[in-house]
Amino acid sequence: MLNRTALAGVAALALTLAGVGSASAYDRWSTIYTWHGRYHQHVSGQCSGGTCTRDSRTVGPWGGVTTRDGSCTKVGTGQFNCAETTTGPWGHSVSHSGTITVDR
Repeated sequence: MLNRTALAGVAALALTLAGVGSASAYDRWSTIYTWHGRYHQHVSGQCSGGTCTRDSRTVGPWGGVTTRDGSCTKVGTGQFNCAETTTGPWGHSVSHSGTITVDR
């Protein structure tokens, strides 16, 4: 599940970069309700000079914090080098990186 979630985040960065011609930024706050409890999330990002970054912070129902930080850089037509690191509430980290190709 973590691999699909991380891949989805990195792919979203690449798709954002594919559609952005000039500098842009975003901030999003949300509350997610599950049977485990309520999660509060803040996501922000920006794109400039062929690179998009995304930072996410989620606070769980018992106060644990998970962060996800990633970036994608355009390296060619429809090709992006991306990397992302997720750090869980106990300090353990998982990193993913790779090249994504977008056909449009």
